[in-house]
This record gives sequence, structure tokens and C-alpha cells, in this order.
Amino acid sequence: MCRTLVLHHELPDGSHHFDWLLEPVGTDPADPNARVLLTWRLPIPPNEAIGSTLAATRLPRHRRLYLDYEGPVSGDRGSVQRVASGHVEVLADTPGRFAARASLGGQSFCVEGVPITPPEWTLHFDPA
Repeated sequence: MCRTLVLHHELPDGSHHFDWLLEPVGTDPADPNARVLLTWRLPIPPNEAIGSTLAATRLPRHRRLYLDYEGPVSGDRGSVQRVASGHVEVLADTPGRFAARASLGGQSFCVEGVPITPPEWTLHFDPA
């Protein structure tokens, strides 16, 4: 299984959200600037959403360096702090469906997602 983590992203305007980053199989770990991490913006961490359905925003792929980074985000976009980490297996990642099995922050779960109007999706989290 590959790495996954949740970053608490505080923005300069005082608002915040959680960025869930997932490492897909087959990515090259040698380049920290490679934009390979699947990324979702969520209102709460996914390991706190088990048994729920959340609205989520699919973000552009993030750089691998965020797997090990905490601190200010370039371009005056706030700062990030890790709140959970674990492992993930991405089962499907197509324009019409997302599915994964994850262990994050001591919780194991499965997630299924469908697009509403991209980049907006609905993600449903079930216990594993």
C-alpha cells in the first residue's frame, strides 16, 4: 500500500479546510517536485467521516514533497500541518468514479466517490 496523509490547511483569511493526499501506485519517489499526489479538499479529515457522505473538491495533483512537509505554503496561501497519516490503496480513479481503501489515524475505511459537477464530488466513507 502507498502513503496517505491529511493536512490541516489554514488560509490567510482565517478559514481552513483539510487536504487529503494519496500516493498512487507506481509513482517515482526520487522527485519530490513531481505532481503525482491525488488530492481532495474536505471539510473534516476522512478518518472522522466514516459512516458519512461528504462534499469534496478534487484539487490538482500535489507535489510529492507534501508527504513530508509542514509549514508555510508558497504564494501567501497560508500554512499546512499534518493531522493524520497512514496507508492507502487506490482502487479506481476515473473521471466518473473514485474508490480507495485506507488506514489513516488509526481508522480503516473504504471510500467511494462520484462527481457532481467537477471538480465537486460526493465521497462516501464506510468502515473497512
